[in-house]
Amino acid sequence: MIHTYGIAEAKAKFTSIIEMVSMGEAVSITKNGKPVARLVPEKPQQRQLGQCVGMLTLKGSLKDPNDTFAEFYK
Repeated sequence: MIHTYGIAEAKAKFTSIIEMVSMGEAVSITKNGKPVARLVPEKPQQRQLGQCVGMLTLKGSLKDPNDTFAEFYK
């Protein structure tokens, strides 16, 4: 559902509108009852397979369930 606000109302409720958009809602702004702008959520950046390769190196193995991850930082 697209929420619709006139310019004056959008100006008065701008912070709330931005919060709605950040939560995934689309908002239409009208002037004299005609749509002039639409605010839509930014598309999240897609993760690419392997983008973190080489960022962490382990000094051993995590075979023992009592091992903590912190012990293996290099």
